[in-house]
Amino acid sequence: MKMTRWILMGPAAATVAVSLWGCSDDRPAAEASQAEAKVTGTVKIHGKPMASGEITFNPANYQRDAEPRKAPIKNGSYEITTLVGQNSVLVSGPEITREPELGYAAQSIDVSASGSTLNIELPPPQQPAPTTTTEPAAKPSAEPTAKPSAEPTAKPKSEQP
Repeated sequence: MKMTRWILMGPAAATVAVSLWGCSDDRPAAEASQAEAKVTGTVKIHGKPMASGEITFNPANYQRDAEPRKAPIKNGSYEITTLVGQNSVLVSGPEITREPELGYAAQSIDVSASGSTLNIELPPPQQPAPTTTTEPAAKPSAEPTAKPSAEPTAKPKSEQP
């Protein structure tokens, strides 16, 4: 009877362990709030305001199912209302269609409850390359590093008492 109990309890214990293990996922915490906030900003292309286009904020994540929010870009400015928390941002328009390398996608902003500002420059400003300084190699010395001794370290056998 004891053997039967262990045979039945083994698979049951394994099932519980696997079930509990599956409850912990590695996804980062995400905002589940449905609160909204306003985001304003500018979009510049090569330093000039983007004439026209559209900006999309997508607040969806694995804890909330939300539709992307879109707003027009007029004379380089936009204003949009979206959900508080992380939003991915996409900029589109005729200038980006002509120069696809300017595309602005998969960028993210954390929208605060009090509102946020996001100014976008396309192409993004270049980060200065790290500067490295190289020291000139040490010049070889004309002097030997070890000087020979003027006195012998051992006396010849003929001189030993």
